[in-house]
Amino acid sequence: MTVFRGSVSSGVLSNVYKSDDTYLVLRPGAVFSSSEAPVQLILIGTSPVATTTELRFSLEANSSASNITQKIEFYNPSTTLYELMDTRTATTTDSVAEVVVSSNPSRFIDSGTLAVRAKISGKAQGAVFAFPWLVKIDRAVWNIKR
Repeated sequence: MTVFRGSVSSGVLSNVYKSDDTYLVLRPGAVFSSSEAPVQLILIGTSPVATTTELRFSLEANSSASNITQKIEFYNPSTTLYELMDTRTATTTDSVAEVVVSSNPSRFIDSGTLAVRAKISGKAQGAVFAFPWLVKIDRAVWNIKR
């Protein structure tokens, strides 16, 4: 786990292993541009295989404010870029976003290390009257077919 923007308000990485309402809580940090998300968390896992026919990522999370955009991006080691997989307005109670990649999913697996990376970000869509707003992650898991 790497907190790229923002900071951990409470919780630890093991809080995202199962859906139990024990959260990894992130608060916004400083950004260099208004287009950049002030909460950016990179979760790194290890794939059991170098090639796959299907890759799934499930995120159960919520936000303390109702106008926060939640994005999920996957890292492509070949291009060294993150690819946007899902974007939605975060909910104020737990909701699940599941990303399923079946078209060339192996592009997200580093062939040398078998690492897989997901970047989860949060950004206010407008004025938020309670600061700091929070992003709370209950569960984040990879499911990679062998």
